[in-house]
Amino acid sequence: MSQEGIPGIGKRRKVQKMQFCIAEAMRARTRRQFQEAVSIGISQDKRGTRFLMRYRACNKNLEVSDGVICLLKLNGGDVACKGADQIRKATMDGIVHVMSPQVGPFPSTDKKPVAAPKASLLVEIAAKVEALAADAASDEQLAGKELADGLNQAGPNVRPIRDSLLQSLPGLKVMFCFC
Repeated sequence: MSQEGIPGIGKRRKVQKMQFCIAEAMRARTRRQFQEAVSIGISQDKRGTRFLMRYRACNKNLEVSDGVICLLKLNGGDVACKGADQIRKATMDGIVHVMSPQVGPFPSTDKKPVAAPKASLLVEIAAKVEALAADAASDEQLAGKELADGLNQAGPNVRPIRDSLLQSLPGLKVMFCFC
């Protein structure tokens, strides 16, 4: 998008607000689907500094929904959070992000900030994640094993994720590897 905006649509600020409204509507749809879901499956892939996480959810009526949870740019400068730890943090941050209503660009001064989701809701959503698919990269496979605290596949001494509301996916039952 140019600095001038899009001819016939609007200037830069208007177009940014429109993009935000569409993105927030998609996040609201995902939040509703996660709350209604009985089971959630996540597939994720990291390539360079980009991390993409998609989902597929099923509700009690066996209606399937799917979409994108997040596309994040990973910070390469954090020495304490590299490899599998970085992927674990990105996974947890993606779930927190999609479950958190966002404040749009250029907010007016009279609006109240949007409240963060309740920790109990985040724990409930994390418990619904039963399947995780990642590619064959060793850091992604290790991250999946460390996220599955109920399976205890990574051993008893998994480092906690700093600055994260969620630490694991307690309902994770199966991991897939796609090549």
